[in-house]
Amino acid sequence: MGITKTMALLLMATLFTVAIGAPLGLSSQLLMISDTVLLLLYAVDVLISPRRRHFAAVRSFSDSFELRRETLVTATVENKSRQRVSMRIIDTPPATFLWEHTPQAEHCPPGGRLEIRYAARPTQRGRFSFGDCHVEIRGRLGLCTRRFALPCPDSVPVYPDLGPMRKYRMLASRRQLARADASVHRVRGVGTEFTGIREYTPDDDIRKINWMATARAGRPMTNVYDVERGQQIILAIDTGRWMEAPMGDVTRLDRAAETAAALAQVALSSGDRVGLVLYGAEVTTFLPPDKGARHMARLLELLYKVSAARVESSLTDLAAFLETRVRRRAFVCLFSYLDGAEAAHAAGAALARTARRHAVLCASLSNPELSAMAAQPSDDMPALYHKAAAIYRSESEQEAVPTLRRAGIHCHAADPARLLSYLVRQYMTHKNRT
Repeated sequence: MGITKTMALLLMATLFTVAIGAPLGLSSQLLMISDTVLLLLYAVDVLISPRRRHFAAVRSFSDSFELRRETLVTATVENKSRQRVSMRIIDTPPATFLWEHTPQAEHCPPGGRLEIRYAARPTQRGRFSFGDCHVEIRGRLGLCTRRFALPCPDSVPVYPDLGPMRKYRMLASRRQLARADASVHRVRGVGTEFTGIREYTPDDDIRKINWMATARAGRPMTNVYDVERGQQIILAIDTGRWMEAPMGDVTRLDRAAETAAALAQVALSSGDRVGLVLYGAEVTTFLPPDKGARHMARLLELLYKVSAARVESSLTDLAAFLETRVRRRAFVCLFSYLDGAEAAHAAGAALARTARRHAVLCASLSNPELSAMAAQPSDDMPALYHKAAAIYRSESEQEAVPTLRRAGIHCHAADPARLLSYLVRQYMTHKNRT
């Protein structure tokens, strides 16, 4: 319970009157009466103002929460009383959310609703809970304020950035998955399943031109093929200590999760089965290969929960697990980080047997900030040290690639922005060759 500005001004006026009243000979009894009346009015205002039971709160969201993306949050408070109320709403999102909202007092009619809207941007993956919705109302006489918290429990998952995944889903729905991205244009090989005929474009293979359809239409027409279906892809994500490293405002594991989600969408849209393996010191999670929208939802459910641990990852344990649990040949995409030739040599030894049964691609997520730091001018000694360290780290990352390839395992090191297109291209190439 509090007082309004009006009540504060009246109290100050009363105190001022008392201070100057005695020297001027004003009646102290009159002053006491005025004070008593003011306090009685305040008490009446408290008694007739609506209480907590007269209000209810509900919260809604414009979309699911994703890292680095803003989602509109709407908090609505219903006035169940029979009075017109001036109220102010203050919401309490999770501490890991960035948000900004300046609550303003507004009038709400009897039985009406008042809502506030603000954009919230999560900074961490996982499941987080919103707190109570706090409401401050002004008394009917304008003398008191009443504050209370309305229970409004909402537990929401925060997913990786699913923007790349939605992009490939849209391309698949428009049957443009194999030609809308420049990285996919360079896929060698021809699909085997005929799906239709469309007008020829400069990016199409000249060998696919349908000359009979061209003669009938009077313009170049080309056959459309889908690559062979029924493959399976295993996404193996490292959750060891290297994946805790920050990459901008997120971690390397966050970027691995969003890249894996997009690649899973490509594979599912192509009719393939997708499985997921999460491993650190040992394999902790396995989602068997499957297809369909429900399977994609289960995969995303695991990706938003995954967290990194400060342990040394064991590729030997991963290889043993794949040998016993994944019998059918698969395209295994391993999301990890190789910090140098020594780590690549150990990875090659651990995955040698796996590479004989499966097509293994190791995707090492490089930090784009290293390249930027290595390119910066070194005007002083600290900047020179930073630049030298960045160059050394970048060169070590690149040394891991040929070392692993000499062991018979395909490897590619790149920043996440470029890595996804490369992985899609390699996956499509694998489908065409098998």
